[in-house]
Amino acid sequence: MDERAHHLSSQFVKGVEVVPFIELLPEDEEPVDVQQSSEERTRRRNTRWKCDVPQDMEAGAESTTVKIQELQVHIEKIQNQQVEDGRDMSKQQKTTERYHTER
Repeated sequence: MDERAHHLSSQFVKGVEVVPFIELLPEDEEPVDVQQSSEERTRRRNTRWKCDVPQDMEAGAESTTVKIQELQVHIEKIQNQQVEDGRDMSKQQKTTERYHTER
């Protein structure tokens, strides 16, 4: 049996060999016990993958973040303009109402 898959000692229950279930990882890594907390496994995976992220992907993510920020500023300007337009419409409506009331 593969050493990595059989790293935990097996037990015999009523003559049947019981082998603890483990998660198999790539050859270059130690096996991880399934009983290990999922947070720890996730943290290890994220740490491993974070180191493997190519530089151009990081640059792409950064440029995407900059574009998002620029779009947020643009949206804010549009929203502010809509508020101003609403105020102008309200003033115009009040002026029109006054004009009709005075007639």
